Amino acid sequence: MAFTLDQNVQGAGAFEQPIQAPASTGLALAGNLLDGLDTFARGQLAQDRAIATAAKANLPTQTERDRAAFANIIQSAQQDISGGMARDQAAANYAVDLANLGLNDEQTAVASRVFGQGVFTVPVQPVSAQDTATTLFNNQGEGTRLGLISLALKEAEANGETITYEEATTRAVGSLASNVAQAQAAVVAGNLNYSSGFAGNMETLERFGSTLSAALDIEIDGGNFRVEEIVAYAASFAQLRSQPAFMRPAGDMNAELWGQMETKIASIDRMFETITNYDQKVASAKATAYAANIALNLSEKNPIAILAMQSPEFMEKIAARIAPNLAREMADSGNVLNNVVSFSDLNFDPAVTALATSEETTAEDLAAAPEIFPTELTDASRDIEGNEAEVAKNLTTQSSLLKDILSDPAEVLADPNAKEAWASVISNMSNLLMLRGLETNSTTGLDSLFAPSNLRILRDLEGMGGKDAETATILKAQMTAALQKNAANYAVNALGRIKSIPQITIDPDTLSFELSTAPEYQFIQGVVSQYYGGDFNALWKEGPTAFNKLQNRLAVTGQITPDSPEYESFLAATKGINPSEPESLIWRSLSTEYSKVSSISTRLRQLRSFERALNVDSGIGEIVTTTLPPAEVTQNTGPGTEEDPIVFTEQTGMTYEMYQAVPAGAYYVDPTGLKSQKRADSRVTNEDIGDGDPLGSGTFVRDFSTPGSKEEYDALPSGARWIDPDGNRRTKP
Repeated sequence: MAFTLDQNVQGAGAFEQPIQAPASTGLALAGNLLDGLDTFARGQLAQDRAIATAAKANLPTQTERDRAAFANIIQSAQQDISGGMARDQAAANYAVDLANLGLNDEQTAVASRVFGQGVFTVPVQPVSAQDTATTLFNNQGEGTRLGLISLALKEAEANGETITYEEATTRAVGSLASNVAQAQAAVVAGNLNYSSGFAGNMETLERFGSTLSAALDIEIDGGNFRVEEIVAYAASFAQLRSQPAFMRPAGDMNAELWGQMETKIASIDRMFETITNYDQKVASAKATAYAANIALNLSEKNPIAILAMQSPEFMEKIAARIAPNLAREMADSGNVLNNVVSFSDLNFDPAVTALATSEETTAEDLAAAPEIFPTELTDASRDIEGNEAEVAKNLTTQSSLLKDILSDPAEVLADPNAKEAWASVISNMSNLLMLRGLETNSTTGLDSLFAPSNLRILRDLEGMGGKDAETATILKAQMTAALQKNAANYAVNALGRIKSIPQITIDPDTLSFELSTAPEYQFIQGVVSQYYGGDFNALWKEGPTAFNKLQNRLAVTGQITPDSPEYESFLAATKGINPSEPESLIWRSLSTEYSKVSSISTRLRQLRSFERALNVDSGIGEIVTTTLPPAEVTQNTGPGTEEDPIVFTEQTGMTYEMYQAVPAGAYYVDPTGLKSQKRADSRVTNEDIGDGDPLGSGTFVRDFSTPGSKEEYDALPSGARWIDPDGNRRTKP
């Protein structure tokens, strides 16, 4: 059966009268309200189906059967009342069954004479509130119940609690009953005075949306929720909308409040609209639930929401591969995704447009053009600029969109809405990557942006010509700008880390590590040349165990045997890495350093592959071989006076270039915490002799002293010089 609001909520007219302040207030009334709405909605759905079935089978119509059922109910009720049953009790026993029949005016009048005027609105106080709450919960659809339990589990997790499924169920029962009671009170208050009930009625809408979203997640997660259950929500929502508390108030006094409520109501309306659209297109329940969740939680201007609402065929294709966690993430992070600005809404500077359509313009030219990132983009991210966590959250969520939804080039290019959504995410991610430098080992965002599928779509768009080609050119320029900024930031960071190991440089062409050719490294260079094919990286990766590994490899292949001339030659040639030989002193220190920089070469090569994909040059080769400018190396610096020296930390390191940047006569603190003054004739030897001046021969400022106690000795930093009680000068290890 196709679901439409007009068709399935037509009976909501039975509830058009405003909710009256009840004679018997509290949980019972609230429970009966929602229970009645749910029962009505289900009865309406069942009635629609039964009518269709009866027509096909030439059976009595539902109306005829309802008439017979009504007569039986009245006859039974009259017998109960004649037997001594109170009319209120009889009303409680038969009211739900009567409501399911969709009574006409004549039947309503008959029922009122038998049961009393309040048969449909005034319930009888139940035996206990717990019984009422349990009944209310059990009368909900399975998807709703599971959704409410899921919300209870999530709330407990957010509060740091670990609860069982049974405990979550108990909480869901209580929460539903409490929320319904609160909603009833808020509606009554809002009907009398819009502003008085506003806060409570907004909470009602929020709870309505969250419950519905959780129920939809049941289907997304492969549960038993049937999208047809949405008719119950539609009936409840229609009932709310019929109340003055959920209508535009007269005058301008509450205009701002109404604006907030209208936005929320509109999101729920879009959800119902989306379900109707998908049902008419005979989409799967999972695709429908997923799209409905998007429509409910995202702005109508969000490109992902537009894609979901207008392209059921596309969503049907991808429904099977969408990860359930993405659905929940999108529902929970609407504020993040609503920062995604549609590419078609960007107002590019005419200079950008002119460059984009010029055949002579390169990606580097356009990346440097004014306003390649229009104000619409920058404004959308302005509130998170400088907030690493929020930027990362945005990048992660949008990366998931590219991976799970917009990853198939053929699907994206075949659907205009999908193409727009893809271009929007690419543009927004490029802008986010301009907000911060790439962290040392981070791959968030940039790797997702340069995924093979995105590069394929970009190339295909270029080949389509016209507006598509212009879009591709602009996106390519934005990606280039993001790559240039982040690659440069990473390369500068990498340079500082590489320079902390003075024996090592990096080749600007291959971006692999190279060992210094200075004479003191000839023993290691000989091993590299003879046994590693000239590849220093292969040796360095093996670390302190390189000698043993090499020896074992040669022994296994029979190239060396004990007491053979070949073995003696091997020992002679490998003194530079043999831990038992004094010639390996340099290697013993160097071999343990690989882990500090092991990821640098790999990451730089990856960044270069991105360069080649766009046919651009971010300059990383030049950066990693340059001398760091003082601005990059004199971090945490003072003016260089004895009271306020230039400070180098373990984080900044202290490379040759850093030391050279220190002016003659200036005071500085090295990474060990020791203060020195650089002499004009300082000779840089790159040797650490433990004098507080690892790279030179500056004048050590701190006087030698004799610790007066063990505590004073323990307080000395590593490398500090001290005089023992016998007058001997010593260095603390």
